[in-house]
Amino acid sequence: MRARGIDETAQRYVLNSVRGFLEGKKNDRWIKGVILHSGLPKERTLSVLQPLRAYDNVDRAKFLFDWLDSTTW
Repeated sequence: MRARGIDETAQRYVLNSVRGFLEGKKNDRWIKGVILHSGLPKERTLSVLQPLRAYDNVDRAKFLFDWLDSTTW
């Protein structure tokens, strides 16, 4: 069994958390906290989440990616 690196684990956690947000399971305040406290740089976060830009829940996806594009960390 291969041990996962911290970066890989953080990426997977952010990706799965964003899926939960886009499906309506969590609110915007929660997902912002998850992303900001993941330890991933913004550029890496954007590349991990890129496949979710065209998610079915257009309103939530638009909100999230507008926020990601406008915020710095």
